[in-house]
Amino acid sequence: MPHRKTAPSANQALELMKEGNERFINGLRSVDSMMRSQDLAELAERGQTPFVILLSCADSRVPAEILFDRGPGDIFVCRIAGNVATPAIMGSIEFAAEQFGTPLCVVMGHTRCGAIKATLQSLLAPPNSLPKPSANLEAVVREILPAASRALREHPHLGDPGELGRATDEAAITNVQHTLDTLQEKSEVIRGLVASGRLKLAGAVCDIATGRVSFISE
Repeated sequence: MPHRKTAPSANQALELMKEGNERFINGLRSVDSMMRSQDLAELAERGQTPFVILLSCADSRVPAEILFDRGPGDIFVCRIAGNVATPAIMGSIEFAAEQFGTPLCVVMGHTRCGAIKATLQSLLAPPNSLPKPSANLEAVVREILPAASRALREHPHLGDPGELGRATDEAAITNVQHTLDTLQEKSEVIRGLVASGRLKLAGAVCDIATGRVSFISE
């Protein structure tokens, strides 16, 4: 049988994400997600109708379907280091929103993000003291720089390991907001979908020590 008879609204989709994460952090799992493997043949035959697009970091400690207690066909996942909005990522989001009518796009960062920490450390390092990153990696770092630069201004004593950790986590929040802004600034399609009410954007940060996801911008 189909695992979802009617498509949820953006607000309903957001509640499904919150409820799934609450189950995860309490060590629970829904029968629906456990049985979802039985839907694979139907999904292959009829196609997918994900209710949420999730742009998250590629970090192995933030597995989307596990964190939100969902199964195949639920989440259209776009993962990239630093959860940044590159042209390929924006194209993927545009595709899902237009092709499947997915009503919600969540940008999720996380605590202790290695990509953000590395960007902060590169800003602190003396000139020419670190190997030059590849052009591909530099493209990712370039998108993180606005959040990292702000954290550097607000935490002038980043030589202290504790201060670096706090700055990294604060920059993760700023970076989520920067990505949300970039999606609308650089994608005419996403901007139009949001303006017409066909797509809702939301921001979130996952605490990798607990798995709890806090929604910070809706």
